[in-house]
Amino acid sequence: MPAKFYYVLAFEQAKPFQDVWTGPAPHFLGKTSDLSFKTEPDKTIDLDDGSTEVGSEKLSLSFSILEAIENPWPLCEIWLVPAISKGYYAGGEFPVGDVLRIFFRDTDDYRIETKSGEFELIRFSATISYAADAPAYQYYVNFFSKWRILLFPKLQVDSIELLRGSNNQSLTSAYPPEDRIVRNQAALLCPIIPNEQEILVQTNGYEVHVVELEEKGIITLNMVLSCNERDIIANCRSIFASCSAGYKSDFAEYNVKYCQLFGGNPKDAFPVFLKMMYALAAEAGGSMNLASITYSDLKFMFFDVASIAAAVQADYLPKVSGWELYINNV
Repeated sequence: MPAKFYYVLAFEQAKPFQDVWTGPAPHFLGKTSDLSFKTEPDKTIDLDDGSTEVGSEKLSLSFSILEAIENPWPLCEIWLVPAISKGYYAGGEFPVGDVLRIFFRDTDDYRIETKSGEFELIRFSATISYAADAPAYQYYVNFFSKWRILLFPKLQVDSIELLRGSNNQSLTSAYPPEDRIVRNQAALLCPIIPNEQEILVQTNGYEVHVVELEEKGIITLNMVLSCNERDIIANCRSIFASCSAGYKSDFAEYNVKYCQLFGGNPKDAFPVFLKMMYALAAEAGGSMNLASITYSDLKFMFFDVASIAAAVQADYLPKVSGWELYINNV
């Protein structure tokens, strides 16, 4: 298993994986350390012709994670997801784009232990015997042609929900903190829906991120949730209110065209302004805090969002008809 490390997702016995857009969410346990996975013959018989028949096999799995287990719910399966960068695999990783699923019959199939030391580690191990024609593991072939994985490490919000951008229909939601196996981490399976240009990510009822149709692979939402999203939205609303009348008029017209293409509320341009701000912050990395940035900062430091035309050229907003005419300054 040549990937550098793997993300570990887990499904409860009470809420198993369903390969549908609205299925249950997984739990996010973290990144692996000291991973070992192997299968070997368990019960065999040597035949007179010199061949060997394998009646059963044995799977052995072990790894460590750093995050504390708060709710050790009974599990029906875990996933080992190879780490990828920007949705693309490097050559040689085990079969390209595949996720390894390992199935448990009951809690006797695995053990969870706490290991003390310089780091307090959680050690997960499993030994499963199974009939040779009914393996306890499976590769989900071409998983990333159908799904994305959204990861939320170091989470600071109570609720996370995915909605279709075209009609705001709810797709799935993460477990609340009190029900998560690891309290401050969550994961969501985000479907790739043909012709659905955007999937909206809401936390505590507020839109905080937009997953574009062309985005693939594993998407880690660190920066977006690194501070209180209520403060972000309140601050961005205050900035938008301070913008020039011409700038807001351009946004109102742009928003109508945007909603015709991607869905949304044509009477409220603020969500599109917020989308632009998140794109600006993502480009700036950790140096920008959307909860404390000011109107003056926007006006005198960030010229890529000084007008809608500039924001489109910087790829912070998509193109609509006549976008190049929206040149009113912030």
